Amino acid sequence: QKTRADLHYTHWTPDDVRAFVAHWAPRCTGWMACMTSDDLIPVWRQAYEDAGRYHFAPVGVLTYHPRLTGDGPGSGLVYLMVSRPKSRKFQGGWSNPPWYGPYYPATEKMHIGGKPLDLMKKIVSDYSREGDIVCDPCAGGATTLLAAGELGRHAVGAECDRNTYVKALDRLRLAVNQQSLFAPAQVLVQDDLPW
Repeated sequence: QKTRADLHYTHWTPDDVRAFVAHWAPRCTGWMACMTSDDLIPVWRQAYEDAGRYHFAPVGVLTYHPRLTGDGPGSGLVYLMVSRPKSRKFQGGWSNPPWYGPYYPATEKMHIGGKPLDLMKKIVSDYSREGDIVCDPCAGGATTLLAAGELGRHAVGAECDRNTYVKALDRLRLAVNQQSLFAPAQVLVQDDLPW
């Protein structure tokens, strides 16, 4: 079983955020919901504005109990930066939740890092409707893709780390084979796709 340290997480820079939003905003006709740390909140806001999208106040996501020992407190709070197109389609009938949580790290056998499935199901439910396409360009262990499938959404994702990608595919195949919610689903595996 992989641990968080084994996955070699790296912190995004302001340039990473700007590049991400600039690349994905023109391809996203619906909501964009991206998790971040508090230091990058102003960068996300500006990047969404530069892309011509309406953005909401940060939504708190409490993922685990804060650490209260060691050299100082460690927060279990991350933030969901949400934006939508500035169009009538998205005005009215939608609400931006004030916070999510508390959620705890998953303990499922196939867990390889990332957010708990229950958390991602709640977020997918709040920002999409049945039959919508949910895109996770930083799919990691495919938790968001699983959440979307279980909730009757279509999902597409990408993962640049080869080992994580292979494990995510195994996890998706297992879910498709075991859960009638996905039937008649098919997992399409394509390798060596150009970036």
